[in-house]
Amino acid sequence: VEIEKKNESVMNYVSVMDKNNGNLDRKCMKMSTNDEVDKALYLWFLQNRSLGQPISGHLLCERVLFFHEKFGRKGTF
Repeated sequence: VEIEKKNESVMNYVSVMDKNNGNLDRKCMKMSTNDEVDKALYLWFLQNRSLGQPISGHLLCERVLFFHEKFGRKGTF
């Protein structure tokens, strides 16, 4: 019974990810709790990459903190 429940949840996850052009290579089914922050960061990333600007891990961290604060999120993530 436990395997059947997990199979159903995995199939639902794959179905949702497939419909939303998600990344099916992920190893974890946990979704983000900061959807707005993720979308804003991804849009910023795409815009800057299209301009040919290099983006370091440190810069990504700064921008995610900026968006986290801008959207009024509390606490850490």
